Parts: sequence; structure tokens; C-alpha cells
Amino acid sequence: MARAFEIEGFDVHNNLTDCLHLLFKTKTEELFFHYDQLFGNNDIEILHNTRVSSRRLIALFKVFRSLFPLRKYLKIYQPLYDFKNLLGPVRENDVLLKMIGDYVSGYIQQDVKAVMLFFAKLKNDNITAREKLYRNKELKDFANHKKRLLKFYDKYLLNPKKKIKILDINVNFKENATLIFPVLYEKVKRYIENVNNHPRNKNELHRMRIKAKPLRYTMELYLKAYGNDFKKGYDEIKLFVEKTGDIHDIDIISEYVTSYLKELRIYNETQKGKKEKISTKSLRIYLDFLKEKRKKIFKDSCELISKWDTEDFKSRMENSISGIPIYETTEVPDSSHDL
Repeated sequence: MARAFEIEGFDVHNNLTDCLHLLFKTKTEELFFHYDQLFGNNDIEILHNTRVSSRRLIALFKVFRSLFPLRKYLKIYQPLYDFKNLLGPVRENDVLLKMIGDYVSGYIQQDVKAVMLFFAKLKNDNITAREKLYRNKELKDFANHKKRLLKFYDKYLLNPKKKIKILDINVNFKENATLIFPVLYEKVKRYIENVNNHPRNKNELHRMRIKAKPLRYTMELYLKAYGNDFKKGYDEIKLFVEKTGDIHDIDIISEYVTSYLKELRIYNETQKGKKEKISTKSLRIYLDFLKEKRKKIFKDSCELISKWDTEDFKSRMENSISGIPIYETTEVPDSSHDL
């Protein structure tokens, strides 16, 4: 994943709307920098970076939406949200193709026909989806949305409403953190009870991950404003998003494999001789591999969110913002995944 753009002239001690005006403009420039590289280039990382940059901008809109008139907000936000979703199927297919490709490259069984046929199917789906995306008129038309976005920021961030929920335009950007983070974290926390040690609650886990993304991207904006304790909290949220993203990918590819396995079994029922049938063993082994991998990642994720509960993550972050020292916590490893 590409690093977020450095924001020249950004000072967290400046007033809220001036900081946000700069942030929105920079995140928009970042998005269209990657968007402009999409055309005539099949590099999967460019598409990935474009989608991630759209998520960063979407997070800004979600967190600070009370600054804007609702109807005007929805009109400018919806094309951005639709654009992110437009890239979704191809990005998802890229991830699944890499997953099966990595697995096949290390596969040691002699019977590989079924899993290679599945790989070929995914590859063909990937090519088809990518061709369809680049023919899509909405993708090309999105270029025109940049001017509308910049005009929107000038109009509503330079002249904000007087009454704003949650935020306080009378204090600087840094001080608004005390208002923002408790609300964002509560949106994540509400899912912990239904997710922790409940591996079958896939939908709840997915919703929790979605709620954690705006928190992650907003904390990213404050990394230079606060100290190491805040950074550790950010690393935990980032790691949770990445691990649950891995789980989501496993759930999706498991459904694909299961469906393809059924197709092969139907095919085998039409074949009279044993030699004509295709062994499904390699696919069944892959499903077992995915099941065990998911179990481990889910266990790690539960240990992380249990820590949020036992160590009161919300208070830890409030203390890190207020400058109250927090006891040392275990360093959180980094990861590069982000669907």
C-alpha cells in the first residue's frame, strides 16, 4: 500500500476548518494522482493505491460530515463512494488470485489439476473484470468530480456552519481529537461482544472492520500530534483492520472454492470412467489449509480486542491525547495487507 501523501503546511495547532480544508484538498490530490495512473496500466498496485486513497478521503467525509449541509454532502459524497465500490470487484479478484497463486507456488502434492483449474478460472475472471472496469463510463467520468470536490471544500470548509455536532470549530484541530476519538471507538467497541470468540459471526466481524477503518485513517492524521502511546494505539487498530481483512479474504475465497468444488463433482458424475474424472483432493486440502489459517488469525484478532477491553483502550487513548503517561505495552508488528 502506498504511503499517504505528506501534507505541506499542515499544523495541528491551527483552527479546525483550516486544517480540514488542507486535509481534504491533499487527500483529493492523492486520490487523483493514483487515479490518473489507472489508464493504460494493468499494475495491480496502482488500482490498490487508488482504492486505498479513496477510502482515506471517504473516512474524512464520514468523520467530519456534520460540517456540511446534509443534501449537499450526499450529492458530493455519493460519486466518491460509488467510485470506491466500482474498483472493489477487481481489487478483490486481484487479492484472491494472489492468494491461490502463492499457495500453488508452494504446493507439494502431485495431484494439482483441480486447484490449477480453479486458478485458471480466477485468472480468466480477473481479466474479464479488469476489461469491464476500464470500459466503464463511470470510471472515466470520475475525472470530472475533482473540480466539484475542490469547489465544495472552498464553499463549506472556509465558511462552516455555526452549529456542528461532536466537533468544536472554536478550538484547534488537535484539541478536537478529544471529541472525535471516543465517538469513533465506541462505534467499533459495540461489536466486540458479538465478535470476540464467535468465529461464525462473519457479518458482525466485517461490520466491525468497516467501523474501524475511519478510526484508523483518522488516527493516521494525528500521529505527529501525539506521542508514542498514541502511536501504539494506532498500530493496534491498524493491525486489527489488516487481520480482519485477511479473514474476510479467506471467507470469500473459501466460498469460491466450495462453489467450484461442487461444479467439479457435478462434472465427475457425468463421467463413466475413473480416468475421466477429476480428483477434488487438492481443493479439499486447500479448504482445510484456509480453515486452519483463518482459525489462527481469528484467535490473534480476539486476543487483540480482548486487550482493548482489559486494558481499557478508550482510556488509554484519552490519556495519550491529554499527555498522561501510559505504562509500556507490547510493540505491535506491522503488516502490509489492505483490501
